Amino acid sequence: MQIGEPYATTTPGDLTDISAFILEDPIDTGATDPRFLFFAGRFLDAPHGTASPPDTGPLTVTSARLAHLILVESALAGNAAYDFAAEVNAVRSLEGMTPFGSQIAEQDMLIPERRVNLFLQGFRLHDHYRFGIPSDNWLPNSEAVTAPGTMFPITRTEILSNPNIN
Repeated sequence: MQIGEPYATTTPGDLTDISAFILEDPIDTGATDPRFLFFAGRFLDAPHGTASPPDTGPLTVTSARLAHLILVESALAGNAAYDFAAEVNAVRSLEGMTPFGSQIAEQDMLIPERRVNLFLQGFRLHDHYRFGIPSDNWLPNSEAVTAPGTMFPITRTEILSNPNIN
């Protein structure tokens, strides 16, 4: 649960020093995805450690976006009851994004839609495994690469805060 590559340009060794957001929409290319800017901004602007709500970034358990993305995957799996483009466009229309037609392959559309719409909701690790996309943080000889599907018992926050963990 961090904002680092491939989401933003940061100072090497300091993932909290964000100089630019870089996650682009697969259809409306050339600019940072406005949905990502909204979710990242909402997370970064949340006051931390205050007594009045919100005292942390928002925690989304479920949403209309997630429901539509579940139906997108059902359509992709061949369930004729759902139309892939209609469900993707239901999510994209929430911010007036360019509708999906056949600009790119369906799988290539699903992955970035999940990445941006489920940002900081705890789905990213599973998506790395499901879609075979290694994280920039994974070392070549780590279990994440050598034994795909192994879940990390120690969170990134704990690793960063503990100098005894390599």
